[in-house]
Amino acid sequence: MTDGSGGRAEVATGAGTDQRVDRVILTPDGAHLLITLRPTTPWPQPGALDAVVVARRDGSGKPIVIYRGVVLTSLGIAPASGT
Repeated sequence: MTDGSGGRAEVATGAGTDQRVDRVILTPDGAHLLITLRPTTPWPQPGALDAVVVARRDGSGKPIVIYRGVVLTSLGIAPASGT
């Protein structure tokens, strides 16, 4: 991952040994990442090992779990009118 200045940054995901990173979405402010964690063994539907975390793009701080048992598929953001 790169930080806002283009430098390399290592970002902690909080993934356990039984989880993998599925999707990573940059937030509109450009400073954070929304990361979907999925189980390493595929499941037909979201379960206890599915989580969405938010992490700082520059790699500082610890990731924070914002949802458990869900899968983030997209971030529907439309620009404000006049921009």
